[in-house]
Amino acid sequence: MPDSESRIRPDVSPARLAPSAKRVFVEILGQRNVSDDPAIIAGYSWATGVPSLQQLNAIRPVAVVLASST
Repeated sequence: MPDSESRIRPDVSPARLAPSAKRVFVEILGQRNVSDDPAIIAGYSWATGVPSLQQLNAIRPVAVVLASST
């Protein structure tokens, strides 16, 4: 059984939100409730026990979307 490090490609880079998907989120939620800024994403990302940047990038969200109302 391969260990978790060998299952993750070493060249994994952060995924990007498709522009068309971002437009849909913005239409529904408004511009201030949608972000694909890496600094904002980092603030909403949380993983415990992640030993490498490659593994963190493999599980990092591509965007942060917040409810426009509750």
